[in-house]
Amino acid sequence: MWEYLLLINAIVGILLLEYTYMNIQGLFKLSKEEHAKFEPYRRLDVDNLQRWKLYPFAMTILPTKFFGALFMLVVTSIVS
Repeated sequence: MWEYLLLINAIVGILLLEYTYMNIQGLFKLSKEEHAKFEPYRRLDVDNLQRWKLYPFAMTILPTKFFGALFMLVVTSIVS
């Protein structure tokens, strides 16, 4: 039983990672003018970002954090 839960957790984590990575690709490809506008906020490590390094986090912790944050959002909106 718990093996299925771990498998579902890993699949959901990979799907969340792929969806997020697909949607933030535009942030990595900024022109020189855009870099000049936001110099203090520029990421210098974008070239080092590799998708395969994100998979261990995505398969283990990401779904738990995502659903925990969603749960807390719902609880605080009901209580407030």
